[in-house]
Amino acid sequence: MSSFKQNATIVLVHGAWSDGSCWQNVILPLRREGLEVWCAPIPLTSLTEDIAALQRVIERTSGPAFLAGHACAGTVIAGPNDDRVNSLVYVAALAPAEGETVADIFYRAKPHPDAPHLNPDANGLIWMPEGGFA
Repeated sequence: MSSFKQNATIVLVHGAWSDGSCWQNVILPLRREGLEVWCAPIPLTSLTEDIAALQRVIERTSGPAFLAGHACAGTVIAGPNDDRVNSLVYVAALAPAEGETVADIFYRAKPHPDAPHLNPDANGLIWMPEGGFA
């Protein structure tokens, strides 16, 4: 772990239908190595609001920041415009091309027939249907 810059912070960002606890098996080993580790509590209400929440976490850190995102959080970690962001780590995460949206990625190919059907509700929020995690 000595290759990390001194005073660096690792900021972990969870994907949809999750929270920071999904990183529990990552946080403690990194802290045992002496690294500062934060989990960004993103609201999962919009990409703009998620990026703003991540930026607020970055602002609370000092030194360079290494951002790691899981699943749809790959789009979130690419959003902050902060000179302290040193690296982006994608953990089974979406990595859209410049100008590409998450929806563009999801609808590139026809969904698997057993995939849950996801549509925004009247408030624009997507809810996992009952049985969707089966």
